Amino acid sequence: MGTETEPTCPDHQLKQHADLKQSTAHPPVVKLPKGLVGSKCTAVVNIAGVESNCLLDTGSQVTTIPVSFYNQNLSDQQVKPLNKLLEVEGAAGQSVPHLGYVEMTVAFPKDFLGANFEVPTLALVVPDLRPDTPLQVLIGTNTLDVLYELYSNSEIAGHQPSSYGYRAVLKTLELRHKQTKDGRAGVIRLLSRAPVLVPAGHTVILEGSAKVQDPFTDRWAIVEHPTRSSLPGGLSIQTRLITLSSTAPHKVPGVVANDTEQAITISPLSVIAELGAFHSIICQHSVTSSHVSEEEPSSGLNFNFGDSPLPPEWKERLTEKLGAMP
Repeated sequence: MGTETEPTCPDHQLKQHADLKQSTAHPPVVKLPKGLVGSKCTAVVNIAGVESNCLLDTGSQVTTIPVSFYNQNLSDQQVKPLNKLLEVEGAAGQSVPHLGYVEMTVAFPKDFLGANFEVPTLALVVPDLRPDTPLQVLIGTNTLDVLYELYSNSEIAGHQPSSYGYRAVLKTLELRHKQTKDGRAGVIRLLSRAPVLVPAGHTVILEGSAKVQDPFTDRWAIVEHPTRSSLPGGLSIQTRLITLSSTAPHKVPGVVANDTEQAITISPLSVIAELGAFHSIICQHSVTSSHVSEEEPSSGLNFNFGDSPLPPEWKERLTEKLGAMP
């Protein structure tokens, strides 16, 4: 009978096997490359009397608050449903669920823009994806654009914050503001510091304040639907021709229609319409009637009547009529 023996390996194979075990047990430490992740801009804002460290996100069109923050600080505010009026998409293309929206006021710190600014705004209430690590309040451009408008019209316009993150946000808002004005004569903002409700299926007239670009000397302007604004979906602005007063302020009514089956709230100071320059209403041509002498033809035009059986006097009369046309 044969005897059973243990398998053997050459010495160099045993050494490689031992090295493999050692490398598996202690994987090498990998560090993120420098410059791969940039800093985020946060600010301590005041919402409903509560200071909260929020994210200033110039890449987001909406302001969001986690449901945990709502339950703790804004539970007295009714969450208004949006149904299917608004679909929010994340940066990666994923759908962002929301429970509805609330009305609130965000007070920004003095170290951001050099003074304390309060901005009434609308915010989506979003679920906490991780209960152990609640989401931050995120301030989007529906709030930041209104903040920049207040800042640019204030006495401290031009102030530069000391924080690099604040300066980067301010610069982005400034560029957005300039790009929005390109190709337009101005914008019309809702002349209200409180949210305005537009009932379902109704058309309402809202008082607006027109901010006209300098220089703008035309008397006429066209009110158009805004191409970039925080105006909620489902609302449409009636296009019309208006006359502007020669001096500011320019108060312009905006005709807003709600074509949906539910009421829609417009944020205070929102851009509700754009102003387009309109240099002329009708292209006017000066027509001078000329008296044609009997001896001279009315124009240098020659008409070939071919084999037409018309009498010569009719041919001459037709020539005169056609030649007299502008």
